Amino acid sequence: MNIKNGELPAKYSLHFIPFAVHFTYMIPFIYWFTTGPDVVAQSNLPANVYLQDKIYRHTDTVIFFFKVFNSMQFFSMLVYSVLLIRFLLKEKKDTNKQDVKHRWYFKNILCYTLFAVSFSFYWIGLWLGILPDGFDYIVSALMTICIYLIGYSAFRQPDHLFEKRNGKQKKNYSTELKKEHTNKLLQLLENEKPWTDSEISLQKLADMLNISSHELSFIINTSLNKNFADLMHEYRIREACRLLADKSYYDTKILSVAFDVGYTNKATFNAAFKKFIGVSPSIYKMMLQNNEVREILS
Repeated sequence: MNIKNGELPAKYSLHFIPFAVHFTYMIPFIYWFTTGPDVVAQSNLPANVYLQDKIYRHTDTVIFFFKVFNSMQFFSMLVYSVLLIRFLLKEKKDTNKQDVKHRWYFKNILCYTLFAVSFSFYWIGLWLGILPDGFDYIVSALMTICIYLIGYSAFRQPDHLFEKRNGKQKKNYSTELKKEHTNKLLQLLENEKPWTDSEISLQKLADMLNISSHELSFIINTSLNKNFADLMHEYRIREACRLLADKSYYDTKILSVAFDVGYTNKATFNAAFKKFIGVSPSIYKMMLQNNEVREILS
């Protein structure tokens, strides 16, 4: 799910229903904690007498509904955790997705899942009376850390949350400026080889060009007719082919070549290599040694 043009699609407003239901239930409690002391004072009754008559006699009902809504709350969070994990596994299978973005998803989904599981274990343990002393402080600290990590991650790499706005940019982006930025991009890719950085992202590359991530995405899509992930893969695989053809690399392990061109693991490298070249790196290396390779990448 991405945010389009700074706004969530209307259908995603349905996800706020659990929050709306729970907030509606909490309104009386919020009202009581803000006005309760004044109400007790105006009743001219001792606080313990007033609470016994107005509040405590409904304790069983209050606790029942509190448990129901809390159960709905952590059940909803666990369901979202499962859905997010399924989404992550689906993303992993798509070789068009850049490694950096997948790791961004992984870190945030892990934090959210830890948050949901911690919240659930806390309340279940509390209800069953098996919550160890001091455990609530540990849970609170863990949940707080998860919240801050997710927020910090979104602040550092906001481009993963927003879809490109090509339609609006197309109207305002002059042909000359587009050509200039395209040439700068190609020169940067050839000379500085930023794709060898395993942590390279759309935002990082845009910063190197002094343009926005939306502008860079627009250039890659319209001028080069590909997406950011494919662009990085293409340069990495082209360099990998060159290294594999270099006789000084004949005794070098394929994993070392993968690291040299910007990949962090052999599986992703193999998948990308096979997609662009048609065979695995090991087979390609054998073909090179047997003089069976005529052309690498045009």
